[in-house]
Formats: sequence, structure tokens, C-alpha cells
Amino acid sequence: MSARASRARPSGRYVALALVLPALASACHRKAPGPQECLEFAYRALGVRSEAELQIPGVLKRVDDLTTECLVTPFDRELLACVEQGLDTRVCLRDFDQRHPAHVPVPPPGAERRPRELPFP
Repeated sequence: MSARASRARPSGRYVALALVLPALASACHRKAPGPQECLEFAYRALGVRSEAELQIPGVLKRVDDLTTECLVTPFDRELLACVEQGLDTRVCLRDFDQRHPAHVPVPPPGAERRPRELPFP
């Protein structure tokens, strides 16, 4: 076999790399919601339906607080889908806390355990 013929066939390393790269690319798919999804979640959760409602004192702050919590926790897509279906946000958050106990806020030592504080009444 000539040197030229051996170069024409891909080596086992290249074949393995070609099989592994697509698997790695799919593993990199973002599972947590992004900024726009979190903003839309906050609007739905708080019942904000128009820009005019953001002018009501305190509403914009509650939207910002919930959007930030969605991004930093991070909330999962199951929680966002639950709220999108029109279910009670508190129920959806309770279910999220049960799925992800590591994200449940921990009270300081000696404090009584209370439900998650929500940025809305």
C-alpha cells in the first residue's frame, strides 16, 4: 500500500471524533431558560398583560425580581411550562422546589422555616 493510499482512508481517531462531536454538541444545549424566556415567565406569573401595567407602582420591580430569580436559580423549563399552562404559580414553584431541593432557600440558623418568598402578593 502506498503512502498516498493510507492517507485517503480516515484513521480510527477521525472516525471516533466524527461520532463523538455530535453527541457533545447536543449535550451543550442550554437546559435552563434564557433572559427572554424568564421575562415572559415573570409576565405570565404576575399576570402582566400590557406595557401600561408596568407603570403601576411596584409591578416593574416585581417583574425584575422574578426575572432575576428565574435566571440565577435557574428555573427549569418544566416550571415555565407549568405557569404557561395557567396553573397557580405557587403550586408550580412548590413542584419545582420538590424537583430541585438544592434550590430551596435555606433559612438562617434559629429561624423558622417558611415557604419561598414570592415577589408578588
